[in-house]
Amino acid sequence: MNKKSLLNSPASDNRIPVILLSGFLGSGKTTLLNRLLAHAPRSAVIINEFGSTPIDQQLLREHNMPLSILTGGCLCCQVIGSLTPLLKNLRMAWDARPSDPIHGKPFERIFIETSGIANPEPVLDTLLRERWLSARYRLEGMVTTVSAVNGAEVLSRFPEAQA
Repeated sequence: MNKKSLLNSPASDNRIPVILLSGFLGSGKTTLLNRLLAHAPRSAVIINEFGSTPIDQQLLREHNMPLSILTGGCLCCQVIGSLTPLLKNLRMAWDARPSDPIHGKPFERIFIETSGIANPEPVLDTLLRERWLSARYRLEGMVTTVSAVNGAEVLSRFPEAQA
């Protein structure tokens, strides 16, 4: 999937596109997200931090966008129940805000960055099978980052990276 297809959606579909970013710790997810936001500034971002002290949002501070942080565990297990209400609240706020004549709605897509040890399958399942969400959001794509330097070693040592 090329960058253009990740950032542009069909005009006839009123569902908000969601791009899921996953990859093991240190593989470059936040670096990629920063680059995507430079080309797609009208985006909302959900970051899942495993620890209780979030740090990735500090790396995204320069972008002026809606940013939500889910801390205290992985989206795949401990905080998966938080994703649905967060996406519902984002959509209701999006629907309630009138379109700006110049810019339209407050954001055009959502990037979800999973924690470095999360299995993306439960997130995909939530997006695709939760009826309320699937009627309002469209999975635009999933990007998995792998470290060019440490990727082979990480994949052989950590089952979480293989997932």
